[in-house]
Amino acid sequence: MTRQDLTRANETLLIVDDSPENLRFLAQTLQERGYRVRCVKSGAMALRSVKALQPDLILLDIRMPEMDGYTVCQQLKADPALQAIPVVFLSALDEALDKVKAFAVGGADFITKPFQVEELLVRIAHQLTIRQLQRQMSGQNQQLQQEIRHRGQVETQLRQVTARLSILIEHLQVGVVLEDPARQVVIVNQPYCDLLRLARSPGSLIGTDGRAMTQHSDPLWVQPEAFSQRMAEILTAEQSVVAEEITLTDGRTLERDYIPIIGDYGVEGHLWQYRDITARKQTERILRQNSQALNRFSQSLKQLHRLNLSQFDNFEALFEDYLATGCAVLGFSAGVVGRVEGSNYLIKAAHAPGLGLEANTICKLEDTLCLRAITNQTTISLTDIGAIPELQNHVAYRRLKLGSYLGTPIVVNAKFMAASAFLTPPLDRRGLSSTKKKLSN
Repeated sequence: MTRQDLTRANETLLIVDDSPENLRFLAQTLQERGYRVRCVKSGAMALRSVKALQPDLILLDIRMPEMDGYTVCQQLKADPALQAIPVVFLSALDEALDKVKAFAVGGADFITKPFQVEELLVRIAHQLTIRQLQRQMSGQNQQLQQEIRHRGQVETQLRQVTARLSILIEHLQVGVVLEDPARQVVIVNQPYCDLLRLARSPGSLIGTDGRAMTQHSDPLWVQPEAFSQRMAEILTAEQSVVAEEITLTDGRTLERDYIPIIGDYGVEGHLWQYRDITARKQTERILRQNSQALNRFSQSLKQLHRLNLSQFDNFEALFEDYLATGCAVLGFSAGVVGRVEGSNYLIKAAHAPGLGLEANTICKLEDTLCLRAITNQTTISLTDIGAIPELQNHVAYRRLKLGSYLGTPIVVNAKFMAASAFLTPPLDRRGLSSTKKKLSN
């Protein structure tokens, strides 16, 4: 989806979040895309704002003091004048998101933090498009019912509506199928055929039975019978379904939405939407893995800090074990331990093959990256050092061409006496994977 596709200059979004940082980020991102943005910090303020001037969509944080997002959404959906406004929940990746409750109270979708900008924009545009489709379908259906006695006019208008919807749906970057009440295909787009591996053009599927069309994709369903049964349940319930995940036999993961098109005489159509979220699921899995790895890394550092000098015969033996343990635990290829002596840094022990760092080497403290750890009085870590502008001319980088670095101050009797450092050359990616992180001792 292009940037132009994601820009909705005439639509207003209301952001509800008690975090000023989140409000600033979302407001700036969305305003840059041409959206009109209003921001509030609490559920009570959100309700007052919506009643005063209705937005086109609400981005609603779940975890807020006094009134959480579920309660705010419930009150909005209880008001007939406000219930049509789509609500997209905001939830941190590590928070327990109750999807059943989110959809039960009327949520249309959810977005996890930290925000992925392209996903954020696509989901917002997606919900706004759905609302536009619902408005158009509802308006056209009312008009068709009023003119039912004039079948010729009704059919002409229906063809016009279908043509307009076809244009809208064809520009969506998701698979879309619109069926009539008898499940005959009215509209289907190319992304749907691509996602479900249908070797037919969208035009050739118009007028076919929706059930038969779905059965052509049976090889993709892990349990075809269960898939068909679930579709029957959705149709019987006549309730919207949002973000239902489907695992395919080819390893992909799809996300399905269903919207019943409701008119004066009941269900007048079925709108199905499918999205490939395989990449998003992989990203979420990587984020969880990285979070777990960072936690293990932090625990390992704490173990290293608890090394007891009395267990070793001398200072050098202590830090020889420190370096060997640190390189093994942290995945670095080299390490040094040195004593701070005024403005100098004396290397007491080193495990740095090929880097020219040896015990009893003296260098200026300002020429080392350890100065940062000692100055900040905390462990620091850096990756892809060559890409950090302020370090490109640093003496340590110019001489050693470091790829990643971890520095930790060593405290003796409440005084910073020494510092350890673990490092890797540029092509060694076994170190930390983040761009730059600061870890507490």
